Amino acid sequence: MLNKQENTKAKEAWLSIFKERESELNALKAHANRAEKLVENSVNKEGAKEPKVEHIPPIIAENKPISELITPVQNSIRTETLYASFWLRFSAYLIDFLLVGVVYYFFSMISGGITNAKILWVVPVWLYCALMESSVKQATLGKMAVGIIVTDLDGQKITFGKATGRYFGKFISGILLCAGYIMVAFSSKKQGLHDMMAGCLVVKHDTKASSNVPS
Repeated sequence: MLNKQENTKAKEAWLSIFKERESELNALKAHANRAEKLVENSVNKEGAKEPKVEHIPPIIAENKPISELITPVQNSIRTETLYASFWLRFSAYLIDFLLVGVVYYFFSMISGGITNAKILWVVPVWLYCALMESSVKQATLGKMAVGIIVTDLDGQKITFGKATGRYFGKFISGILLCAGYIMVAFSSKKQGLHDMMAGCLVVKHDTKASSNVPS
């Protein structure tokens, strides 16, 4: 009889503990539901805005070549123009004079006299100078020997017409004791009168032809 009473009390005790735990669990669930509703209400509240995320442009745009995306860096180093000095140009003249002089001597013997040779020889010498200086070499044989070339004011190869104007301008430079030639020694760009008239420069071959050449 006593054992039955003890068992009954034990069951009642366990039931009481279970009910307490169940009530605590229900209270926690209710609290969680209330918290969830509060969060939903705050999000859905009228006038509430979602966080604004600014558009960040892509680093590399689609369907665009990489060459258009890279900003070229200009080279700030300017190539120094090495103008040919008076004596360097004079040395080139002497070499051309000797080469042309040999041909001129034989030509004069064939043409029947020095006087006729002088008149007829103007055309071959003009063609020699104009064709050579407007060619890819940009120089006569004498200029090649000393390492100088003829360019325009932008450092580019001159045309045959410009080379022709430069050649016949030498006749004007020779007037008044070759004053037009002597100007080479004193002008800032080492230009003779015939160079200025034709818009030409005589520079060392080491000078790279570029738009950086002063005009």
